[in-house]
Amino acid sequence: MRAYNEISTDSFSVPMQKRAGKWVTDIRDVAEHLDAERAATVAAHNNRYPNSITNNWSARSCTPV
Repeated sequence: MRAYNEISTDSFSVPMQKRAGKWVTDIRDVAEHLDAERAATVAAHNNRYPNSITNNWSARSCTPV
């Protein structure tokens, strides 16, 4: 229910439009949002565990740097 309320008030994190009675979004907006969330999560992990072996992984490509 929370997501529906956020969509209705235009405060949802991904831009949505109502078409034919259904909420839709562009896949590129979803991908951009997921990339940003992943980068923020990796940064938070790296700050919390600065000596972790996983800090050698790129936030974008999941390959060793």
